[in-house]
Amino acid sequence: MKLRSVALAIGMVLCTPVQSAGRDLVWYGGAEADWNRLGSTAYANDTFSRRSVDSIDDSGLGYGLFLGARRDNGSTFLGGELGLQDGMRDASGSYAGDPLLSLEDNYSVSLSAVGGYRLNPKTHVTGRLGYVNTSFDYTATGTASGSLSDSGDGRLSGVVLGIGILRQLSSRLSMRAEYRHTEYFDKISTGVAGDPISNNFFEFDDVTRDAFSVGLTLDF
Repeated sequence: MKLRSVALAIGMVLCTPVQSAGRDLVWYGGAEADWNRLGSTAYANDTFSRRSVDSIDDSGLGYGLFLGARRDNGSTFLGGELGLQDGMRDASGSYAGDPLLSLEDNYSVSLSAVGGYRLNPKTHVTGRLGYVNTSFDYTATGTASGSLSDSGDGRLSGVVLGIGILRQLSSRLSMRAEYRHTEYFDKISTGVAGDPISNNFFEFDDVTRDAFSVGLTLDF
């Protein structure tokens, strides 16, 4: 409910009509570095119960590239942005040491609406609302009912929300800092090799990502 309220508020800001007497469309691109945290709630399922593994998470440094276009309208701007972010997190955990579950993100592609409001001639506060698709690798091993082992990959889609600051350094170069929260819609479920009668499988649910990024933006 809280996430939906925040998304609605950012969406209303991004979709607010602006005056049409702005500058021409400005194309831009850039690179960014970030610190981000990957988290999930993992479950181990066997014949008798659906056992929750402690929430798993991992954090680390990453980087990304982006390309976008915006239209400046005096004190505001509105545009769209395509992003590509790497993934180097490996979130793992276990249930009393067995089974061991691990979830690793590979890379993400995002498409976002971005907007900004001018605080002073060189500084904007910015907002973001977008779609993200991420590739994951998973590993699940244990002995809950026989010898169990499985690994593979999957993709999850979700919504990304962001808020930040854009600071102009020169006529074409700017620096930006941003906090982003990503919440994925679905879960990764996997059957496990072993005793098929016991219907063993693992799940990675409630997958989220929180990131703090700093980047440089160059207007073309």
